[in-house]
Amino acid sequence: TIARLFDAPFQIVLISGRLANLLLLVVISIISMKCCNSLKFAIAAICLLPSTVWLMSSYTYDSWNLAFCLLFVALCFRIRESRKCIRIAEIIGLLIVLLLFTPIKFVYAIMILAVILIPFDQFKGMNKSSKVVVLVSVVALGTLLLAIRGKEALAYLTTSSMDTRGVRNLTTAQSYTMQWA
Repeated sequence: TIARLFDAPFQIVLISGRLANLLLLVVISIISMKCCNSLKFAIAAICLLPSTVWLMSSYTYDSWNLAFCLLFVALCFRIRESRKCIRIAEIIGLLIVLLLFTPIKFVYAIMILAVILIPFDQFKGMNKSSKVVVLVSVVALGTLLLAIRGKEALAYLTTSSMDTRGVRNLTTAQSYTMQWA
């Protein structure tokens, strides 16, 4: 974006965008390692895989997804290892990180299952008003995500872009066989 503001040539914009993506992964990975020291070597191993380095040096949003997924899992592990009652600030931090990477590609919404890593006992110490705040926040985030990307996901699932030839359809006679010929 900065290179575009200076009306730089396309090659400079492309290279600076790739370097910015790589730098984003490095910074978020360091934050993730500081956040959860027990995952330090796992995060380093993931970040040093050749396919990860290649993907991070591309000019796509995949670097955001991977970086914030690493941070989300690291935050879940940090909460798990603390053995204390979970705080509202930690839940809000999880929701913010989730909001940063889920709208890019809706399929990453499955990453919310990483919350299962947090023992249920850590939620028991919360008072009733905190539980209400968490519930309202989760519902608001879910609604926001559906408003942002839900329409595309539903359109993809319900349009003709799906291959339904293998499913017996009463309205059409199309299938993988040569019955129509």
